[in-house]
Amino acid sequence: MNKLKRCIPVFCLGLALGAPALAVSQPAAAAVAQPDKTSIALMNRFFNSVKTLEADFQQEVENDKGRITKRASGEIALSRPGKFRWVYADPEPQEIIGDGEKLWVYDKDLAQVSVRPLNSALGNTPAALIAGRNVVAQHYQVRSLGRRGDLYWVELIPKSENYGFRRVLMGLADDAGLLHSLELYDNFGQTTRLHFSNMQVNKPVSGQQFSFAPPAGVDVLQQ
Repeated sequence: MNKLKRCIPVFCLGLALGAPALAVSQPAAAAVAQPDKTSIALMNRFFNSVKTLEADFQQEVENDKGRITKRASGEIALSRPGKFRWVYADPEPQEIIGDGEKLWVYDKDLAQVSVRPLNSALGNTPAALIAGRNVVAQHYQVRSLGRRGDLYWVELIPKSENYGFRRVLMGLADDAGLLHSLELYDNFGQTTRLHFSNMQVNKPVSGQQFSFAPPAGVDVLQQ
């Protein structure tokens, strides 16, 4: 089994690598609130003011028939622009590291590491959206969905048809505009949901988290 087939969807969408992931709610099915400028303001605050981020995450993927096909959980760390570490703790140990130049995907069970240039690997995926610079207006049409429950929601629709996904929903809290949920709708009717908790922003983050050296004895696949 090729390790990249199990790559987290926020990094895989648009790469034709497969996809799997949770959110607190499904805004598409919720009652629509009056759209306002708060959602957009919170999104801009998240992109413009958050330089580092650490959080726990839960994820699930729902197929086109509405059935949950996969769940996972772990930890994420970001240092903008271009550095991140996404660690799966359950159900399959896996690490995805962007060191600013390369994207490393380490599958412990398979004793296998895949590496490729970071820019070409991420392209215009949602991973580039949350880990890169604020280029939302350049690549997406942005629409406020207003407040639903405890979160303010923003819809991002890619301006290009070559993204591999139809839209992204961001659920933000009004406490400093923290990103609590991310929903990804791909071109195959699959929905990936991510829910973040225990989030800390703009705290000192060790640069060692974003460096990676393949362990001895593992297979290294150059992409």
